[in-house]
Amino acid sequence: MSLLFTDQTDEWALLVADTVVTLEDKPYMFGSKVTALPHLNMTVSTLGSHLVGMSWRNVIDTTPGLVDIETVNEVAPGQLRRLWDEYNAAYEQFPMTSTVYHHGFPAGSNKIVSYAYRSTNDFEPERFEGSQFTVKPVLPDFQYQRPQSQQEVIDLAIRVRDMNHEQLGHGWGVRIGGDLIATMVQNGHIETALWHRFDDYDESVAAMPRPMG
Repeated sequence: MSLLFTDQTDEWALLVADTVVTLEDKPYMFGSKVTALPHLNMTVSTLGSHLVGMSWRNVIDTTPGLVDIETVNEVAPGQLRRLWDEYNAAYEQFPMTSTVYHHGFPAGSNKIVSYAYRSTNDFEPERFEGSQFTVKPVLPDFQYQRPQSQQEVIDLAIRVRDMNHEQLGHGWGVRIGGDLIATMVQNGHIETALWHRFDDYDESVAAMPRPMG
């Protein structure tokens, strides 16, 4: 699982994610959970399985005929189902859910659209246009307001991290940490920046397996 904030309007989307990747709720590595695909004028974001996210990005990079977010959507449901089935068959304890998000501009359009593909919905595409702000993962009664500044985003991310860590071991909650990376998606321009480093970054590094040379 991951932290992911999505602030979407008609003209742009701001995606904010953490970087820690876990194995059995323990820090395993750091990874980018939002990937820019400038040749398609879009991004891919993943929650849940990091393996599914990496494999899906590789599929996009090796599939001919893709030109924008709409042509990617034509192949996404079937390919994501295939990847999901392959990983579930290969691993006995595979993550229970996986969600993939796309944000980008259809060819010839100045209006951003997004797609969500959820394993809980057999990866059926959910298309959205308009304005919304979403926070994941939070409990249904978690209260928040749409941030109005970078610092308010960081403060909310720390609240979400702390709430999730309090729930670990109680049937809910995911580990969040590493860095907080912000990606701004505009028509013809995608920019990524490091906004924050969580205070337990060094603890996460110490808990990770050592690199094998």
